[in-house]
Amino acid sequence: MRAAERSQVVVVGAGLAGLRTAMLLESYGFHVRVLEAADRVGGRMYTLEDVPGRPEAGGLEVGKSYGRLRSIGAAVGVGFTPPPPRSSGWTIAGEDLLLDAAGWAEAPGNPLTEAERAITPPALLFHYLRGAPELKDWPGAAAFEDLSVGAWLERRGASAAAVGLIDRNYNGIDVASASTGFLLHAMAVRMGSPPGSDRIVGGSQRLPEAMADTLAATPELNRKVVAVTEAGNGVELRCEDGTRIVCDQVVLATPLPALRRVAIEAPLPAPIRGAIDALPYTPITQVHFGLERAFWEDDGLPPNLWCDDPLGRVFANTDAEGNVISLTAWINGPASLALPADDIARWATDRLAALRPASRGAVKALQVVDWTRDASTGGAYSTMAVGQPARFMGLLTTGTDRIRFAGEHCFFDAPGMESAVASGEIAALGVLKALDGSAAA
Repeated sequence: MRAAERSQVVVVGAGLAGLRTAMLLESYGFHVRVLEAADRVGGRMYTLEDVPGRPEAGGLEVGKSYGRLRSIGAAVGVGFTPPPPRSSGWTIAGEDLLLDAAGWAEAPGNPLTEAERAITPPALLFHYLRGAPELKDWPGAAAFEDLSVGAWLERRGASAAAVGLIDRNYNGIDVASASTGFLLHAMAVRMGSPPGSDRIVGGSQRLPEAMADTLAATPELNRKVVAVTEAGNGVELRCEDGTRIVCDQVVLATPLPALRRVAIEAPLPAPIRGAIDALPYTPITQVHFGLERAFWEDDGLPPNLWCDDPLGRVFANTDAEGNVISLTAWINGPASLALPADDIARWATDRLAALRPASRGAVKALQVVDWTRDASTGGAYSTMAVGQPARFMGLLTTGTDRIRFAGEHCFFDAPGMESAVASGEIAALGVLKALDGSAAA
């Protein structure tokens, strides 16, 4: 067995949360090692370099309220720019259904009630969210009766057909188990932010790469941690390659599905273990298509596609002039879990052709990003099931005396990438307090 190496602080995970933790601790003089199981830094900040227009598989929009993220970008020399013009309009597709969303209200295949018929499927959830209670301050919402999103929608007057259409492309788990409290909390946080967003110049992955470049010790890639053991004088980490590292403090900044594969032998409070074991992640699979021709000019319908089908949604990616240069199929929820893992690209190409015949021979699947089956993520981002907000909201910003957590699953009071950065700052502060602010020699 290899002799254990000694470090002061180890950060497990080189996504935004882990890198921010390491940057702050280094600025206070601590010796920090960053261990990353993948062969690149960035985690779910992933720019697809080999797809036209270099779309993002994660980390797309930088909101105007992302003050932490923007200040980091300024510090490491990464800029932000307005997004390209979006391709407008939706095509609605399903079994025996293919039409411009502008004709949805009068479509023979429209299953909605008379009061709902004019609401297009992509707009249904937001229609029923209007006037909903704002739950930005979760402690103040402790008396809120948490229901499944499906049950809450029915209580708001949504028909069974409307709930079914919302469920088809719901950004979360399914509406039968997703927490309404979590949904309303997330919406309140986002709606409280200034409108508009930017993109990261050169691609979202440029930011974590630049953050990593500032570190004194380069993140160690392909270094998968399989066990964490807290002992009286520190924490021992065991890696898959046999490396053993002993440190004073460890910050676990990996998505929870990956963390569930790590044997954590430490006196973690039962609620924290419960959160690690139970918090769900949104199943999302993306298929990125290159274009042989502009098939939407053949059928005269908008390039964006909303499907009452497992294919989900297909988004048009545009260049600075607004020209469509690639497509992204966004398959989420139960449909993502049910995909044929051996050939997702062919399945998606065939489904697109079946739903929209003009696309046959006009697209080529260039890359599949399957966050659902990726062992390092287990899903695209964290969410909560019914009853979990009251149990788990904010819980993972705590830890033990020597083990701390970071990641967007720890901090729900900021949206998106900003939450990951905020969690890293909280984790770094915990380490600073534990080590009395005294830097290593």
